[in-house]
Amino acid sequence: MARQSIEEHIEKTFIKLMESRPVDEIDVQLLCKSVDISRQVFYYHYKNIYDVVLAIYAKEQLEINLEDDEHDIIERFINLLFRNEKMNRDIVNSSCEEVIRNLGFSFIYGAFAAFYEKNGVNVDDRLEISLLLASALSQEILRLFKDETYSKKDIQDKLFKYLDYRFFQDVLLKYK
Repeated sequence: MARQSIEEHIEKTFIKLMESRPVDEIDVQLLCKSVDISRQVFYYHYKNIYDVVLAIYAKEQLEINLEDDEHDIIERFINLLFRNEKMNRDIVNSSCEEVIRNLGFSFIYGAFAAFYEKNGVNVDDRLEISLLLASALSQEILRLFKDETYSKKDIQDKLFKYLDYRFFQDVLLKYK
């Protein structure tokens, strides 16, 4: 079986197993048994279960769009979470939460760095601002997402209320 085919099979099986049990109950042994591969084959392709989760998210293609404004950036990460809501809620409520937290942080950081660069903010300031925003926003988005009483619209409204247009304009004026 080709490398890509084995990895796809492992990732699809992992997702399938998540339908019947919590993420933290899926271990290498169960995954290998379900895929019908040896542990050696698993470890040839992945370091651990977190690596499988990371590979699944890597396929999400959350790319930075230079045309995005502040709200688009936030909305794109929220949309990713709700695209496969059950799986993502399981992940954020498991020991694998760090994978999705890092994905959100990296995307938001890169998107805001590009946004502030496009708007003429100098490199040191834009990296500092982007770091602050990425840390706060990725944490708050996941906190709200974990609370199943919040819908996608509720999360967006809450974040957009915190970060109204004036906030971003003030940042641009201060640092240009």
